Amino acid sequence: MQHAMFGQRLWDFSLPAGIIGLSLVGITLAAVPASIWPARRAARTRMLSAIAGG
Repeated sequence: MQHAMFGQRLWDFSLPAGIIGLSLVGITLAAVPASIWPARRAARTRMLSAIAGG
């Protein structure tokens, strides 16, 4: 809609590589600690007690 209002063709677009790169870095910085914490917790759990439900 915005392209049509400014008289631009609909298939002309720009891809802001800097914003996409910064977003990927931020997501990675959030995802790595969020995945390490449960993995370390699971590694410390005794297998037989986890299976027994206790």
